[in-house]
Amino acid sequence: MIFAYLIIASSTAAYKVLLQEDVVSLPSVATLKKITHRVDAATNIENAAYLQLRVSKLQEHERTVLLITDEIYVSKRTEYAGGDVIGLTADGTVASTLLCFMTKSVASH
Repeated sequence: MIFAYLIIASSTAAYKVLLQEDVVSLPSVATLKKITHRVDAATNIENAAYLQLRVSKLQEHERTVLLITDEIYVSKRTEYAGGDVIGLTADGTVASTLLCFMTKSVASH
């Protein structure tokens, strides 16, 4: 999923070509949008509440996870999406790295 998201974040057109050519097994564009989209503005659920909801749906053995942290170098650019400017740091400069937190279940997918 991370690999797929990196490709689509770099170039949506390239991602669509890879999907059409069926060179690599990749999730659909709709699936990526669904899992990477911010919480629905209509429901007003904040990120923390959304994560608590997701965790409450997990079985007990699925709650044991690895926390993976990584500093990722990103291209220096900004984008306007969903009413927000993405890619700026707190002081207003264009970001070149980001701190990424990922979880992976130990006992399930």
